[in-house]
Amino acid sequence: MLGWQISVYRNKNESGKPVNGTLASWQSGLDGLDWIDGLVKQKRAVLLESNCGYPEVYKAKIRDVRPVILEGPPDANGNWKTDPGDVTFDWWQGEDKFNIDLLKECDPEEWVLIEAWDES
Repeated sequence: MLGWQISVYRNKNESGKPVNGTLASWQSGLDGLDWIDGLVKQKRAVLLESNCGYPEVYKAKIRDVRPVILEGPPDANGNWKTDPGDVTFDWWQGEDKFNIDLLKECDPEEWVLIEAWDES
């Protein structure tokens, strides 16, 4: 499979304490990072770590990420693809997941983390 596994995490709650709330997780093709790279170019997101896809870590405000998720992330696969010989584990989710209630609960100014893992 050539592409990305992308997850969006809530960074902090209203009290400022870190939380581990997954807002969305999806698998995409090769162009799956174009939307976040576009936000970086517009200075509406920041690339925090670039590890040749293991992983790429960004931060952005939910106001810029929420519409992308609600409209359906570009290049998202829906049901995740594997190639013959790929190894998957019990925790592999196998399909896109979106926590719409938690996503709508976030303040527009809240920062979220975006992690993208290379699946090639």
